[in-house]
Amino acid sequence: MYLSTFLPLIGAFSLSFALNFPPVSGNKKPGVTPLELKLSYPDPITPSAGNRDLMISVYYPSQPSRISTLAPAYDSAYAKYLTASLGIPPGLIETVISNAYGGAKISDQVGERGEKVKEVLLFSGGYGQSREDYGATIARLVSRGYIIVSVDHPFDSNFVAYPDGHNATLVPSQPVDPIAAANSAIDIRVKDLQAVTAALREKSFVKQIPGANNKLDKPSGIFGHSFGGAAAASLMSQNKELKCGINLDGTFWGNVPVISASLSPRPFLTLASDGHNAVTDPSWALFRASGGRKARQGFFGITGSSHPAYTDFAYLYGILKKSGIPGVPDLGNTFGTIDGARMLEVEGTLLERFFERCFEGEDDPFKGLGKGLAEVVAQ
Repeated sequence: MYLSTFLPLIGAFSLSFALNFPPVSGNKKPGVTPLELKLSYPDPITPSAGNRDLMISVYYPSQPSRISTLAPAYDSAYAKYLTASLGIPPGLIETVISNAYGGAKISDQVGERGEKVKEVLLFSGGYGQSREDYGATIARLVSRGYIIVSVDHPFDSNFVAYPDGHNATLVPSQPVDPIAAANSAIDIRVKDLQAVTAALREKSFVKQIPGANNKLDKPSGIFGHSFGGAAAASLMSQNKELKCGINLDGTFWGNVPVISASLSPRPFLTLASDGHNAVTDPSWALFRASGGRKARQGFFGITGSSHPAYTDFAYLYGILKKSGIPGVPDLGNTFGTIDGARMLEVEGTLLERFFERCFEGEDDPFKGLGKGLAEVVAQ
């Protein structure tokens, strides 16, 4: 059939169809505010773009007003990019609603230490991914009381949209030395995260968040997916104020023995897709062997998951395929065999348990971490 046959039907679906994520698990109402952070040095990936220019999303427990609404999951420009790149019928991505209130006032309990607020966490996504690809998992953690700062890395992320309407897209490379290129990319991410950490201590920057008139606490935890997981380990090895870290299925890069040893005795969790382990990934074996006798490391696999399943797309794709909407491409087992909603639940539960135990100072935050989750296997 011709595409014109489907267009009226697709239009009818997009007008009446809205995609929502599963409800958050905590009793806090997440809010989100996107912020631009212009840095003072040239962009190391694309110098012709001028100075490095980051986009971040700050998620926080909020006090939504009667007119507050849940924000779209994706910036409108990014939604159009996803529609074209994924081959999704037009208009569908724009209907996806997040679990965070856009621009809502930050909770009165959020401020510097001494107030009733949990920790500030940093998040870095995978290579070729957007910070917006992880909103459901982040909002779930925020509903438990955390503040999370999610960072895009321009020209490393697939698409970064800016307030003035311009965007930065992924700059693919075919390096002569892939290992050196990966190490360099991680260093760039670490520098980005350091800049964000510094900005969170600047009143002039933080006051852009509605209701936030003071500096935020320094980040005390970090997590990331894929390249972001490697960046999390690397930054944590340099920043002793980061108490807890998580790598979501990423290969470790850089001086792995030094990174691993520098983390001890701070707890560091690694979650793995099905088939990813210390046998298939030598960097994991090296990381485990280098922590020293005081190392507190945990490795857990999620049966049936794949590397991309750590994004929100595993859930969204499953919903779209079940909806019967014409034109949704068949991606096979791109997201593994685990149901997308179940993946969000398993991943979210593991993150909640680990951070809660780690920040409470439990001696072994990994003991029984996967209790009640049949898909979780200790490695």
